[in-house]
Amino acid sequence: MKTGAYVAVILAILVGAGFYLFYGGGSTENQEVLLTPQAEYFIQTVESETVARVGQPIEGFEPSMFIRAFPGIVHKDFDGVETEQGVYQVSNGAIVFILTDSSPEHSAARAITPSGMNTLLENISARLSLPIEDNEGIDAIISEITAVNLEEAIIGAWRSTDDENFTRKFDSNGTVTDTYDGQDLATSVGSWVILYDLSEEPANLPLIEGATYLKILFAEEALYFTISEISSNTLQLIYLDRGGALNFEREE
Repeated sequence: MKTGAYVAVILAILVGAGFYLFYGGGSTENQEVLLTPQAEYFIQTVESETVARVGQPIEGFEPSMFIRAFPGIVHKDFDGVETEQGVYQVSNGAIVFILTDSSPEHSAARAITPSGMNTLLENISARLSLPIEDNEGIDAIISEITAVNLEEAIIGAWRSTDDENFTRKFDSNGTVTDTYDGQDLATSVGSWVILYDLSEEPANLPLIEGATYLKILFAEEALYFTISEISSNTLQLIYLDRGGALNFEREE
């Protein structure tokens, strides 16, 4: 009888250990970090505001939803942000999902985890140089990422930091003017519009996770970019079809 009891106990321990290891107890890969009250406040506020502005996600929150709800969030804020089955990385200004889980990708694989939200908060805090020591600091961060309106922020004249002779000016009436100093007839005038959905655009355009798009239409061609970064003084556009960045600083 004692032998049978010992065997039963050992089997119970082994089964319990198996469940522990199977569900991640023996690995730190899927374990969440211990969140601070400030991080929890950030997550609750950002997610509830995103639902109010964009809608309730079916399989969890992904970068595109946060970018639409908070225009002040930029692509590089998602670098290193953890998901249910992987991590987001930023390559050439674009957000790329990397599957790190050995199991097949499921429908919620790209949903950001609480620890991923904590990484997002830390990235935004570092970029804006705003502390996250208390809820007032979180409110300041949320105010900063909410205040940016892309349609308004892009209006103005921007000089290229790659070629100081090149200037691109966006007007509030939807007109864009490209000027190249020192050359006659080097001015092109067209139209611009910010897009969040490319379903009505040419089918061969690549779709990029979490991207906000800029379409510039000239008489001879249509140019498509992702808006990788925008602030009061800087603008970075990534060619959608061929890659490569255009970097600008706002003209005084």
